[in-house]
Amino acid sequence: MTVSQSWLSLHFRYYVLLATAASSAFMFSSRCVINFAILAMVTVESNSTLIIPEAEIGLLPSKAPTLDWDQEQQGIVIGSYHYVYTLLQISTGILADKFDAVKLTILSHFFASLATLAFPLAATTSYGLAITLRVLQGLCHAPIFPCCLVVFENWFTPQEKALAIGAMTFAYNLGTAIVMPVTAWLCINGFAGGWPSAFYCMGIANLIYIALLYLTVSSNPNDSRLISETEKTLISSYLQTKPKSKNPTPWKAMFTSVPLWSATIARGILSTAYNVVNSRIPLYLEIILGYPLQKNGFINSAFYLIDACSQLISGPLSRYIASKGYLSLGATHKLFESISLLGPACFLLSIPFLSGRADVIIFGLIMTMFSMGFATGGDIQMVPEIAPAFVGTVFGFSNTLSCAAGFISPMTIGYILEDQVFSVDRWNMVFFLFGGLQIIGAAQFILFASSNPQPWGVIEETPSKNGDIEMSDKKADKSRDKSVNPRSIN
Repeated sequence: MTVSQSWLSLHFRYYVLLATAASSAFMFSSRCVINFAILAMVTVESNSTLIIPEAEIGLLPSKAPTLDWDQEQQGIVIGSYHYVYTLLQISTGILADKFDAVKLTILSHFFASLATLAFPLAATTSYGLAITLRVLQGLCHAPIFPCCLVVFENWFTPQEKALAIGAMTFAYNLGTAIVMPVTAWLCINGFAGGWPSAFYCMGIANLIYIALLYLTVSSNPNDSRLISETEKTLISSYLQTKPKSKNPTPWKAMFTSVPLWSATIARGILSTAYNVVNSRIPLYLEIILGYPLQKNGFINSAFYLIDACSQLISGPLSRYIASKGYLSLGATHKLFESISLLGPACFLLSIPFLSGRADVIIFGLIMTMFSMGFATGGDIQMVPEIAPAFVGTVFGFSNTLSCAAGFISPMTIGYILEDQVFSVDRWNMVFFLFGGLQIIGAAQFILFASSNPQPWGVIEETPSKNGDIEMSDKKADKSRDKSVNPRSIN
């Protein structure tokens, strides 16, 4: 056995981490292609009535069919992905808890890939059919985040879960960072006339990924053909495996849990700002700041790369601060969540006062995304701690408002801009609105959030009957507490 083979046999779970994190990268990449491709998809005439002539350098005619969608229609198409995606967050969380998370992930990506491949034809056929394909794509993607968290619960020790969650959030921003400039390039140089090739390439890449996932990753270490017995034994000393059907979901307690609602609201409000950048800032850079398509793509890529880096470090950093006793676990999460909300508040609220200084505005938007990444050390870690016995379900619950922001933000922006997309004053209204919301989100999180495992979120210990990895949530809480100061949990 070579050194590399020996290392892999003892650390196969880190391959599982990368493969699972890639799931979020492919999900975000395929759903965000349209956010940038739409600049080439719409007719030049509908985008060229600008009061800033130099902004027209970003308008490139497409060889593919173009679409006469106004701003409100564009916002609806972009946001329609989130209609069913939002409604299914809780139910798909339950599915992730009760069924094989990896198989559910594979099915989700497979059907979403088909929707991605079919979108160019749908969009050029009818506006309604384009919305239908986006809704179907959101429907297919709904289980993916809960499935990722369930896989992490099954494969990683309490000390490693912060890294795993950080890798997942890093990956989805990395995927978006890659797809933005690639989409810009394909819109200009791609096959099938330009912008359709962005959807075709994304769909094919997604199919290749799920083939690899099917061959190498299982939902539980006990089912893996590739993990070594040594590593399985190591994981078994920490891991909790929840019975799949014996524990009814405590719906009433969940819906009346103040800490859970606090995390849900904070995540939802932060996501409104994220979706401002994700869905409509490419348009702002093109029309107001005058950046051409490919440069626009690289700038947007920088937004997500800096967010990804922030997310990657904030998870382990928050765990380190708590484990050293510098702050309690609850105070650490509140600190990181406050940075993630108040940072965007400051930068978004400052844009209207910068008088069109493009370089400073770009820096402010980059710092907005950097600040958002600190949520990985805030509510994203806090939710599994609240209810370790129902991770998928609780994540689905807490992610509902965040998903709703995916259609609320672009629709609200479309309503504010109307046919005055060239109006700086209208854009400033957008920044004031969404910047102010972040302050509200931070205030309520500081007041009401908690890292304490809730009584309804833990289950009694059940001994293993077959020697497989099995552990109760109470025992898992004890293992989890070893990584933090036991006197410091709020």
